[in-house]
Amino acid sequence: MGKNGSGRRPLSNDLRCAGDLEPKVQSHLDKLLGLNLFPDNVAKEEVAFYKKQMLPFGFPLDNRKPYTKLDWEVWCASLAESPDDFEALMSPVYEFINKTPSRVPLSDWYWATDGKEVMYHNHQGKEIGFQARPVVGAVFIKVLTDPAAWKKWSGQAPVMNHAPK
Repeated sequence: MGKNGSGRRPLSNDLRCAGDLEPKVQSHLDKLLGLNLFPDNVAKEEVAFYKKQMLPFGFPLDNRKPYTKLDWEVWCASLAESPDDFEALMSPVYEFINKTPSRVPLSDWYWATDGKEVMYHNHQGKEIGFQARPVVGAVFIKVLTDPAAWKKWSGQAPVMNHAPK
């Protein structure tokens, strides 16, 4: 996997996105599935980079505009090997959840500068945002990728047997 002119690995397969900020969320799947497509140093490099790009409510998703996505923020924070790095990347997410002026079901696409939900016009001309979508389930990635978190939380729920009788 090559690096672009900025020294970062582009998410795309070409170099048109030089200087991009796109997170490498796929590295979690690589690790979970044992594919070894991403070199071991990718997570450390990415976490260090995201920390330098931080805005009040997260780091920008890419280099076009300062918007971000909740699921990508959490996926990227979960790349952190140290609790301090994890907290540094998650603190803005907590800020967003607690201080967003957009009082809607949890939005996963918002401005990293002010925490407002990103709005767009759909094909019918109605202004809408991303709200209560399944990608919000990404907030649980830490449980899948961290053995200590898995051990702590997997035993908390009561065991339910739904097998047919």
